[in-house]
Amino acid sequence: MKEFGIALKERRQIEDNKQFARLIEKTQVSVPLTGRHEVIKNRLTHSYEVATSSLEMASSIADKMGVDVFDVDYRCSLHSVSLLHDLGMIAFGHDGQAFLQDKFISLGLEEGLSDNNNNLTVIEKNGINVRDYVLVSTIKYPQKLYPSQKEKYLPMLNKALEEDAAHYKKLGINLTAQTKTIACEIMDEADRNSYTFSDMADYLCMGETLKVEDIVKTAKQFGFSSDDPMLKEFIDISQSGDKSRIKEGLSNFKYMTNQSYELTDMGLQMTNSKLELLREAINKMTMDFYIAPIREQRFHHENLRKLDAVLTEMLEGRFTPSRHYGNAIDNALSEKERLIAIRDMIAEVSDWYIINTYDELSLDNRRERRPFNEVLMTAKKIMGESKLTNEKKTEVAGFEP
Repeated sequence: MKEFGIALKERRQIEDNKQFARLIEKTQVSVPLTGRHEVIKNRLTHSYEVATSSLEMASSIADKMGVDVFDVDYRCSLHSVSLLHDLGMIAFGHDGQAFLQDKFISLGLEEGLSDNNNNLTVIEKNGINVRDYVLVSTIKYPQKLYPSQKEKYLPMLNKALEEDAAHYKKLGINLTAQTKTIACEIMDEADRNSYTFSDMADYLCMGETLKVEDIVKTAKQFGFSSDDPMLKEFIDISQSGDKSRIKEGLSNFKYMTNQSYELTDMGLQMTNSKLELLREAINKMTMDFYIAPIREQRFHHENLRKLDAVLTEMLEGRFTPSRHYGNAIDNALSEKERLIAIRDMIAEVSDWYIINTYDELSLDNRRERRPFNEVLMTAKKIMGESKLTNEKKTEVAGFEP
């Protein structure tokens, strides 16, 4: 199948791109660290998880319709769209994005910063060549595109929607009022299913606990009674303390949710309302007991402060880590163009890039205010001279370097 071969080539380009590799150092909920007692999800592992969930959903929908999975994923796009869906995620996740959004608006850039729009910026800047259908299937909020993106991408999106309408009509589905592609709808739901159940699994596997009364109280807000079999199963899993059982149990919930969709004239629809409500209840528990407490922690505020400090260096022209964006800043014809270039530059870097760069900038600040790139070159020169000296000492001692 020619389309599948093209899709495989796209996947390889995405996986081999440096920006995709940077997702391993971008926050899912907790800042990625090596050496944890439990390995938790980061944006890289999450992206592959969403790809699997997307294909599970497509396969289940195809079975219900009595067609092949390639009739649902007719452009073989779901895997690539899933890998790309978080490529523009900002350092320190949604909190980092919200901070930079407010910051750039306060500086006079009315369009602010959108992580979803930043997907398109990063894909284009990093030379990831994918089909137009794949590209526009990452657009979840067409009305929120940057003004500069609307002229380019909205005609492409409209064409993709027309392709969807023509294809699914042959399957007896008359799509109406679509604003995003079916591939985007599937990816978006797969994303929610994946982070809901996996974030809770991470939380419990790190040794945290949920009180039964808190679970029941939250679930009641979504219409569950305390003796509901599905809720009781989740309670048993959460109280087990068995990491294998936690991961397997929540993975099974995710799988069941992925199986609970159909395609209708209104697009993607969930067929099991109870599973949907359980998903939303668990998502609220994750927010209340995992994410909200992190936002109160000192280290979290410190990370956002470091993000602000690095941005200040960029805004004041003391630090430009990218040749591409450096040229854009130097050639900007207006303050708006300069801010857009700086926004896109800082929106591309990872959590650990900010943390490490802040440390390096702090060393500079304790000495003298020189351009950071100059300080970095000086440091490399010193390290090189030190290495040569150590090699000479090793030779004198009779050892081979």
